This record gives sequence, C-alpha cells and structure tokens, in this order.
Amino acid sequence: VAMGINGTDVTKDSADLILLDDKFTTIEHSVEAGRTIFTNIKNFMRHELTTNVAEVLSLMLGLLFITHDIGNVSSNTPTLTALMVLWVNMISDALPSFALGYDVPESDIMNEPPRDTHKSILADGMLRRIIVRGITMGAVVFVAFILAARSGMQVEEAQTVAFLTLVFGQLWNVFDARSSKTLFHRNPFRNPKLIMAVTFSALSSILVTIAPFFNEVMGTARLNGKLYLAVIFLPAVPL
Repeated sequence: VAMGINGTDVTKDSADLILLDDKFTTIEHSVEAGRTIFTNIKNFMRHELTTNVAEVLSLMLGLLFITHDIGNVSSNTPTLTALMVLWVNMISDALPSFALGYDVPESDIMNEPPRDTHKSILADGMLRRIIVRGITMGAVVFVAFILAARSGMQVEEAQTVAFLTLVFGQLWNVFDARSSKTLFHRNPFRNPKLIMAVTFSALSSILVTIAPFFNEVMGTARLNGKLYLAVIFLPAVPL
C-alpha cells in the first residue's frame, strides 16, 4: 500500500494499492462500499428470482390442477393473462428491484467475515430461501384464483384477484429481500427510492383494475373494497 501524495514514484509503481488521499481509512470505506454493492446485487437477485418462481408456479398450478370448470371459469383459463404477466415484470417487479440498488449498507456489514470468493452467490441458504418463498407466493396466488372462481366471479374478476395478489406479494417481498436475515431487521424508510417505487407500483396496479381502458386492454375488472383490502394485506401473511 503506497501513499498517493507523499509516496515516491518507485513505491507507487510497486504497490498493489495507492491511497490518493494518504488516508488508511479510505481502505475501510472502500471495503464497506464494495460489500454494500455486492449485498445489493444479492438482494436484487433474491427478489427477482423469488418473484419469478412465484409467477411460473402460479401459472403451472393452474395448468396442472384446474381440470374442470369452476363456476364461471373454464378449465382452460390461465391464472394470469399474458399482459398481466408483462405488467408484473415491468412495473411491480422491475421498479422496486432496481430501487434495491440504492439501499444503504446494513449496520453490521463491517462485522461480517470476508466472503469466500469461490462460493456461489446462491450459497448460505439463499437458494432455499428463494424456492420456499417463491413456492409460497405462487401457491397463495393460485389459491386466491381458485377461491375467487368458486365464489362465482367472472373470469376477469378471478384473474384480477390473482393478479393483484401476485403484485402485492411481490411488493411485500421486496422489503424482505433487503436483508439476508428477516423482514424486521431493517428500517424500510431508509431507502426513499424504494418507498416511491413500491408506492407507484401499488397505485398503478390498482389503477389498471379500475380504469375502463385498462379493463378492456388487459382483461382486468374492478373489485369491491373488501377484496382490494384482501389482495393488499393477505399476501403479507405468509411472509
């Protein structure tokens, strides 16, 4: 390690690291920044892969287990329409995931031991966590669709229930994905960009079920007040 200001040219030429400000604390700050970037990448992957598992599973369960008509819903009706899946990927999934890149470091990030650079990024229980949470979220979406169909709803209404259940399941999950520990380990308000992204995704997703134009284009339907509360808060229960 060479000093960038007071160090000699010979020292700097042979050094592995040059401190441009001649402060050894710069090394600590750099390590913290690197760990924060790596952690945010892991959090992004944790959220994206979990929600992708949930999307695929909710569709596959419908294909495998809906073998006969349920109320007004025929057996060949998908849990979600193609445009609903597209909306989920572009709005309720992508925007909050990108906002995870702006997260501040966890308070104990410098107390962690150096990571093994040869170990997979999905190691240390991350893959198991993705699978368990993804399966749970996908199952909740499928059950919501079945219950809506059994209650006598029209096809558009049942798919809207499944759509919003998935959307809000993802929005709740993004707060859980911010930490390798638990949802309650971090203050959600320390990342204002995440709060704005989640708020925009939530409001816009509800809007596409209310506005007649989106009802026509996306195949959504307006729900009653109790159902909106249910699809907003019930997806948080498994988490």
